[in-house]
Amino acid sequence: VCTTMDAHFNKMLVPAGPFPDTPSITFIASAAFAGKKEDFKFQKGSRGIGYYYDRVQVNEKKERAQAEENNAKEAAADKKRKRDSDDNDEDEDGKGSIEKLLDDAEATGVVQLDQFSLKQLLLSFEKKITKNQMNRMKFADEPNKFMESELELHAEIQELYAVAASPELYPVLVQAGAVNSILGCVTHENTDISIAAVGLLQEMTEVDTISDQLDDAEPFIEAFLAAQGLELIVQNLSRLDERNEEDAQGVQQTL
Repeated sequence: VCTTMDAHFNKMLVPAGPFPDTPSITFIASAAFAGKKEDFKFQKGSRGIGYYYDRVQVNEKKERAQAEENNAKEAAADKKRKRDSDDNDEDEDGKGSIEKLLDDAEATGVVQLDQFSLKQLLLSFEKKITKNQMNRMKFADEPNKFMESELELHAEIQELYAVAASPELYPVLVQAGAVNSILGCVTHENTDISIAAVGLLQEMTEVDTISDQLDDAEPFIEAFLAAQGLELIVQNLSRLDERNEEDAQGVQQTL
């Protein structure tokens, strides 16, 4: 009789059905502790000695996981907000960046070149052109991602202004194929770069610049005309708006 009553009593201690998320196994009999088992607690309970499903432990684990997930989502949202904010700042700052580069270049003054330094400068110029072209193709719909390469290219053109002070180096520039590269910048989508390239050509062909060194300047002029440079800069006038100060400067340099 006692045995029957004990069995009946133990049966009453077992829940009639599992709680939500309760596994099918809620007790593992074990006479001795055999190491930790995830989601179970070793103890002596209503079903004897062994491992009992520990709902408190499970809930704490779920709460930690949920907290980590929430933190990750919040961190991702913060990162996106910061990125959007930085993009907006770049939009505002980028408007005056090229103008600042122009001012800085003018303040720095002209640097005297020799053949070696000019070749290094031309190599850097070609690299900046290639980098800008690649970034424009890769991020065609994201101007912020190729703006930096445009600023670098613009600055490189400004560096080339120094060659106007040394017409004897014009043949080096021609041999390097830089005439076509400069003309390519004249037709660049960014009118600031285009105007800078036109300004470079204007500086290099000033009468005062080449009058005493026509022999040195002649290869450059011939290469310029052969590449239809005159036609290009005239065609470029059509996209310049004289109501804009920078564009008006480009028109004056072309004329």
